[in-house]
Order: sequence, then structure tokens, then C-alpha cells
Amino acid sequence: MEKEIFLDIACFFSTDQFRGYDGWFETSKKILGYRGFYPEIGMKVLVEKSLISYHRGKICMHDLLKELGKTIVREKTPKEPRKWSRLWDYKDLQKVMIENKEAKNLEAIVIDIEKYQEEFLQRTMTVDALSKLIHLKLLMFKNVNFSGILNYLSNEMTYLYWKNYPFMSLPSSFHPDQLVELILPYSNIKELWKDTRYLPNLEILDLKYSQNLIEMPDLSGVPHLRDLDLEGCTKIVRIDPSIGTLRELVRLNLRNCKNLFLNLNIIFGLSSLVVLNLSASAIYFKSPDAIGNLHSLVILNLGGNKFVTLPNTIKQLSKLRFLILEHCKQLKYLPELPTPKKRKNHKYYGELNTFNCPNLSEMELIYRMVFSWMTQIFEVHWQSSLSFNRLNIVIPGTEIPRWFSKQNEGDSISMDPSPVMDNPNWIGVACCALLVALHDPSNIGNRWRNLPFDFGSMGFSFQNKQVLNKTSRALPIHLQNDLVTGELDHLLILFASREGFLLFPSEDETDMHGLDTRGFTTSIYDHPKGLRMQVKSCGYRWVFKEDLQQLNPNMMFRGNPSSRKRKLLSSD
Repeated sequence: MEKEIFLDIACFFSTDQFRGYDGWFETSKKILGYRGFYPEIGMKVLVEKSLISYHRGKICMHDLLKELGKTIVREKTPKEPRKWSRLWDYKDLQKVMIENKEAKNLEAIVIDIEKYQEEFLQRTMTVDALSKLIHLKLLMFKNVNFSGILNYLSNEMTYLYWKNYPFMSLPSSFHPDQLVELILPYSNIKELWKDTRYLPNLEILDLKYSQNLIEMPDLSGVPHLRDLDLEGCTKIVRIDPSIGTLRELVRLNLRNCKNLFLNLNIIFGLSSLVVLNLSASAIYFKSPDAIGNLHSLVILNLGGNKFVTLPNTIKQLSKLRFLILEHCKQLKYLPELPTPKKRKNHKYYGELNTFNCPNLSEMELIYRMVFSWMTQIFEVHWQSSLSFNRLNIVIPGTEIPRWFSKQNEGDSISMDPSPVMDNPNWIGVACCALLVALHDPSNIGNRWRNLPFDFGSMGFSFQNKQVLNKTSRALPIHLQNDLVTGELDHLLILFASREGFLLFPSEDETDMHGLDTRGFTTSIYDHPKGLRMQVKSCGYRWVFKEDLQQLNPNMMFRGNPSSRKRKLLSSD
């Protein structure tokens, strides 16, 4: 199997193809596994033979070895790509499509037309020849244009990724028993399939931003589905109730399904759910307390919805680590937050986000509740073997608390950890930034690096402003003109462990950066037209064990609930 793995890596997985695809390294390993190649064993052998190496989450192979692999694939019939086992070049694919003949040997196609390949982006091929690829097991198309009617796809498929899939449904003859992942983002699909389709090995179904999708069919034939992503399917109105039978579903993303009419009690019985994203969706609770049944839930995103309050049973979700409520503009009250549960051998990340919740009331109570949740997390960490990494909180506030002993105006502050490096009681750093979102008619709009919409509008770095090409960690704060209607002041409060701070950005002990480059720097990725985010000031404090023992709400949070102007302050 080492030879097959070597050829796949040479042709597909060591290149920059699909470099915008999240988790490409892990995806490559999964695909090799789907193809029956035992990647854990085979890739180890290739590393030992110096045929491949790993660097920062990438599989690396020398260009000469890549060319050797491709030569082996082409060896017997160099001018007849139809007879090869793999296709990786658009021109060869085009030749196969034009010939429109049976291709018995062809098992894998990975084609990505980059933006700079304008000559190919403008071309369209007829799709007929795909029906002749009867043994195709791996198909990945990105920015490849087809016309015609798709009547057949290989039933031996194990992995199908097709961005901008141009057809309105899957072929009726498509029954791939071994298919594990079906990924069709930005597709033209209106109806995935009719009736029930039995796909016993399907684990991931991704149709995000398929703008013409109207409904999801019967899903009872996919009993092992673990991940369903329908984000941005703005026309979908119905999901078949059979979704409630998916007892292995771990992740459900219904973000921005704004026309979906869904009774959430259908999914509240899915105790396996770890991630549930319902932001900006038209949802309703018949029995809202049933959300407490989601005992495995770690991430809950309810942003952009019209709740006034949330079910008190959220406090029963002991594994919950991320609660995202941004743009819940009618939200008045926060529920009691769950007591964190001890977990071994896991890095802890936590987040509470109440950005743009202008109607929140009883702020004194909210501050104390947030403080209690925060300190419980610290207690769980230091009483167990839990590896703490980072905790983020976004909450209304107009002034950085004085507890953050080092402060500076502007969007960054330099940090010198050398005085605390040898102190055994030094456990981490607490940072704070005062954020202001305001309307700015002069701003014509600016989106940094063409980032995807769901990336967020802001990030942070533990590198100072003098570092070129800083690596930032994104924060899920999203600026949207139709949601931000007035000037908003918020505090970003961030706690990072000693290890998380020193190893930033790689978390690799062999890649620790110099102390002289340290700082807390914020970055704004997105300024929508007519709207602007400004970081007025930043602050930080080195945190020691005794700090946590002495910390109390009056040191971190103090507010006057009778005052019309909410503030987040601290005492001396």
C-alpha cells in the first residue's frame, strides 16, 4: 500500500491544491483511509524512507519525487489519460471528457482551478463522460464548470467533494454504499434525492450555501451520519422529521437558514450532539426546557435570534464550553451558566459572546454570573489534569477594569514576560480590549484577504506590532450593517495559560518564539460598508496562583443597575 499512498501524495496531497480547504492535512489522511490504504502505517514508512515529511500541518514532498510519482502513473500510456489511475491536471481531464470513452482504470480525480488560471475558469465541459468512469472512488472538483445532464456517478465512490455542483439533484442511480463524505458547497441542488436513499457509511453531508435547496429528504437511510451542514441554505423551508432518528449526529449547522421552519424539539433528543449552530435561523421552541437533554453539547450558537430569555435548563449542559449569543437584540436575561465538568486529557477552550445584545438588563447580576462561571472553570482546571489553553468573554462595557495593571491607548500593547518567566506561581496572562462598533458613512467597506463570511470580523495575536506577518487567532465577532444599529461598547476579556501564551502561535514546543516579540495585538478583518470597529484601548495582567485566590467580582466587575449607562469597572 505504500506505493499507492506515495502516488496519491505525489499527484494530489503534497501540492497547494485545495489550500483554502480547512484541515487539508487531516482530510488527506482520511481520504487515504477511505481508499483502503492504511495511512498511519504507510505514511510512517514513507517518512522513514525520506519520501515525505511533515511541516506545520502539511505533507511535504520534493518536486522531483512528485514528478516521479506522476511519471509512474503516466508510464504505460503517457498520451492517453483515460487509461491512467489518477487525474490531477485540467487539460488531461478535458481530454478524457472530450473522448467520452470508458475509463476502467481511473479511480481518483482531484482538480482545482485557481483564480489565476483564467483561461480554464471560463471554459465549460460536457458532463457525459463522467458516466463512463465506473470505478471512480475519489472525486474532487473545485471551480470546474460542466454543462449537460448528469445521469450517472460511480457507485464505488468513497469521497465526493464538488464545489459549485451545477445540477439540481444527484443522479437517481447514485447509490454509493461506501460513500463516507458527500461535500457539495455552493451547489445548485434543489432536491438532494427523492424518498429514502440508503447510504450506510455516510458520515458527513455538507450542502452549505446551496441557495436553491428547498428541503432535506428522508434521512433514515443514513443512520451513521455525524455531521450535517446546511449553513447559508437560505431557501430551505423544511427538514424531514427523520433527522430526529440520527443518534450518531455530532454536529448540526443551520446557520442563516432564515426560512427554515423547524421545531427544535425534534433534535433535542439527539444526546450525541456536540456542536449546534442555530444562529440567524427561523427556529422555535415548543418545549424549550428540552434543550437540557443535549448532555454532550460543547458548542451552542444561538446568535441573531429573537429570544428574550433562554431556557434555564441550559445550566444542565455540563460539557458546554462555548455559548454564542451575538446579535440577540431582544435578549434581556442570561440563564444561569452550567457548572464546568472535570474532563481529563483535553485542552480547555471556553467562550461567552454577548456582542450586540443591547437590551441586556440587570447587568450587575450578569457580571457576577459571568465571574462565577469564569472562576469555576479555573477551579476545575487546577483541581484536575485538564490542560487549560484559553478563555474568551465578550460582554458590554465602557472601561477596562483597573485590575488589568498594564494599559495602553490604541489597539495593541507590548508585553515583556522575562520578569515572570522563572516564577513557579505564574500561570498565565489576562488581556482586555475596549471595542467600539459605530456607524461610519465614509467607510466604503473593506474585507481583509477575502476571508469567508463565517471567519469573523476580529482577531488577536500575542505578537507585538513590530512583528511582520503576524499570526492571528480569529474571534467569532461578526459585524453586519443590518444588525448593528447604534454605537456599541464592549469588552473582550481573554485568559491564556502560560503554555498557550509562550507557544503562540504554533503550540509547538520546538517552535517557541522570542520573548522580545511579545505583545497583545488586535486586528480588525472586516469593516462593512458604513460600519466600523475600533479598539480604543488594551490592557493586560500577569496572573499568578494567588491572584485567583484573591479575585472577587468587585475587583473585576462593578456596575450600577439603576444607572442608564452601563459600565464595567473595577476597584483599586
